[in-house]
Amino acid sequence: MFRGHWIVADMDGTLTPTPTRAHGKYVALSHCVRAGLDGGTRYKSCLPWLRLFLERGGNLCVLSTAGRRMWSQLYPDLAPALFRLRAASVAGASAAAGDGASPGPSPSSGFTDAPGTLYLCGFSGAALFRSRPWEAVWSDMDRLHPRWRLPSAPHPSRFDEDDGLHKGEAAVAVATVPPAEVGLEEWIEYREQGASLSAAGSQAATSSATGRLTAIDAATCALAMDEGRQALVRFFEHASYVCGHDAARAKEFFAGCLSTKYHSVFADLLRQLLTEAHVTAPRANKDAPYAQARTPHVCFATSKVLSPAALSQHGFFLRDTGDALIDVQSVPRADGTVTDGAAVVQVLVMGIPMRFFDYVFPAMGSSPSNNSPATSRRWHCCPRCAGAGAGARQRLEAAGLEVKSQPNSVCLRCRGVDKGTCVRWLLAQHERHQLMFELPRALAFGDMPESVDAPLAAFPPMQFISLSPKDGATVHLDEIERVDTAGSTHADSAEGQAEWPHQPPRCFSDSPHHMFHVGGEEEGTALFLEELLLCCASEQQQRRSVASSSTAATDAAELVNWFTADRVAACTTRAQRRMVEELLRRRQQQQCSAASTKEQAPAAL
Repeated sequence: MFRGHWIVADMDGTLTPTPTRAHGKYVALSHCVRAGLDGGTRYKSCLPWLRLFLERGGNLCVLSTAGRRMWSQLYPDLAPALFRLRAASVAGASAAAGDGASPGPSPSSGFTDAPGTLYLCGFSGAALFRSRPWEAVWSDMDRLHPRWRLPSAPHPSRFDEDDGLHKGEAAVAVATVPPAEVGLEEWIEYREQGASLSAAGSQAATSSATGRLTAIDAATCALAMDEGRQALVRFFEHASYVCGHDAARAKEFFAGCLSTKYHSVFADLLRQLLTEAHVTAPRANKDAPYAQARTPHVCFATSKVLSPAALSQHGFFLRDTGDALIDVQSVPRADGTVTDGAAVVQVLVMGIPMRFFDYVFPAMGSSPSNNSPATSRRWHCCPRCAGAGAGARQRLEAAGLEVKSQPNSVCLRCRGVDKGTCVRWLLAQHERHQLMFELPRALAFGDMPESVDAPLAAFPPMQFISLSPKDGATVHLDEIERVDTAGSTHADSAEGQAEWPHQPPRCFSDSPHHMFHVGGEEEGTALFLEELLLCCASEQQQRRSVASSSTAATDAAELVNWFTADRVAACTTRAQRRMVEELLRRRQQQQCSAASTKEQAPAAL
C-alpha cells in the first residue's frame, strides 16, 4: 500500500521521548508502550503505526545526532515489521497446530506485500545504515541460527498487547529478532560521498561525484576534544560566578538552562571543582543578586576533575544515560559495536546550553572592541579563558569542522554534514538504486524546526510536520487556560470543551505552506500517524469496493499518493485537536491531585 512513500524523521522528541520526559534515560519504543510515561495507559506511542507503515511497504528514514543508541532504541522493536516476523507468527501458529516440533514456515514472497526498508542515519547525518531484504535475513538466520524460528518461541508481536509480555517471555522474544549484524548493513558509499552533496548543488549532484569522507582525522579529533574541554571549563567558570561560587545554588542555575539529566550531575560537578580550587562562597547580602556580590572570577583551566580521560569516559559523570561529556563518536559495525580504529565522525560537547552558545563559542572576528560575547558583561568566565575562547570557533572551522549548537550540547562535525545530507543523498541515488524517493510522497518530522531539524524542512514539496512543544498544541492549551483565568463566560471551556480555531494548522504565522504543526513531541507524531494511516486505509478499502477486479484495485493503489497536502492538513488538524484535549485532561488531573494532597496535609498534622 505505501510502496514508494517515505517517512523521514528525527528520533529524540519525535519518535522516542527525550530523557527529560523519560525520567532521565533514553528508552526504547516498546518501553514507552509498557511504562506509559506521564500519560499512563493513555500514552500515545509511535510503535504500532511505524510497524504498520513498514509492513505495508513504506520506508522509514530516522535521522539523529545520536549514534549507537539508535540500535537499542529502534531496531529490536521495528524488526518484526521489517522481516515479516509477525506474518510468520500467524503462519507458524497454524503449522504448530499440526506439528508442534516443526519450524515455523517462511511467509510468502509476493511483491505487493513486501515490507519497506529502515534507514538509520546517525551522527548528525554522517553515516547511514539500512535494513537488509527480509528474504536474505531469513536465509542467513536459518544458516547461522537454525533454531531461531521454532513455533514454541513467543513472538515480538506480543509487545503490541495491552498487558505486555508475560513473566519470563522477554528474553525469548528478543532472541527471536534477528541480530543487528544480520538485519542491518552500512551503506558505505554514503559515508564516502555524502558530504560532497552541498545544499546548493543537491539537485545537480550525482552518485559519481567525487566526495570527501565524512570522517574526522586524528589531529582534528584531538583539537575538537581539547576545544570541547575548554568550552566546558568556560561554562563552569561562568556558572560558578553567577552562583556566587556557592554549589548549593548551582542546581537552580542548571535547571534554568539544561535538561533534567544535567541538573544534579552538574551541581555536584561544580562542587567538586570548587573544592579542588579551594574556593569558598564570599559573604554577601542574601537578598542581593548573585552578580552584585563582588564575586571574584575563578579559573578551572588546570582542573584534574575535568581531565580529558574523565570527560571522554562514557557514564563517568552521566551515569543514568551513559553519555560522555566529551563524546567522541565513531561509526560502529552493523551490530552496533565499535572496533579499534573505527572512523570518528563527530565530537559532542555535552552540557553546553543553546542560550550560552554564542558566549562559549563566539563568532569569528569578535573582539572586545565590537562587543564580543566572550568579553560581555553578561559572561563571567575568567579573563584568560575568555581570551582563549574568543578564537575557539575560528580554530575549529580552520580545521574543517562546523560548530553547531543543539539544545543541550554542541556538535563538532565535518563541514557540509547535517540532517539534510541524507535527503540529498537519497535524491541523488534515486534512479541508480531504484529507491522510489520522490519528495511529494515523503513526509518529514521533527521537534526542533527552528534549529537542528531545520534542514529537514528545506525540501518542498516534502511536507514537514513539527512536533515542537513551543507552539501548536501546548500553546493553544495555554491560551485556553489564560481565557479561563481571565474569567471567560463560557463554562464549557473549563471542562476542556474550548472552541477550535478555524485557521490552518501552521508551524509559525509566516511559515511556508509545506510546514504544519501538531506539537506534543513523540505523542504528537503518534496521533498524526494514527489519523493519517487510518484515513489512508479507509480510503483504500473504499477504492477496493469500487474497483471491478482485484488487479484493478492493486494497480490503482500503486498509483496513489497518500501524502497529499489536503490529506496531511486535515490529519494535522485532527491530531492537534486530540493532543490539546489530552494535554488539558492531564493538566486538570495534575491539578486535582495537587489539590487533594493539600487537603490531606492538615489532617496528617
